[in-house]
Amino acid sequence: MAADRTLMAWVRTAVSLISFGFTMFKFLEGIRMENKFIRHGWLSTPRGIGLTLISLGMVCLLMAVLEYRFHMRRIGLDTRAYLWSLPVLFAMTFWIVGAVALLSVIFE
Repeated sequence: MAADRTLMAWVRTAVSLISFGFTMFKFLEGIRMENKFIRHGWLSTPRGIGLTLISLGMVCLLMAVLEYRFHMRRIGLDTRAYLWSLPVLFAMTFWIVGAVALLSVIFE
């Protein structure tokens, strides 16, 4: 159960990063369109900030699922049985949501 709680904590953190990245992209893009400020490099652009935060959230989800599987295997449980547990399903669902957010930032 501790591994489940840890995975859900990582899911919560990753969802926060993904949603904050998308929100920052939309907010800063609106300010940029309104004020027409000069770009100062890739990471200072709204797209760069959004892509960085969303990508970081997706990497966190991937690493959390891998860590969860490692701990399940370490305590001697069959990882195939826990592959479809509720925390893993949440992690995969939010990874897909992150991928959609990432694509919408890239192609906007």
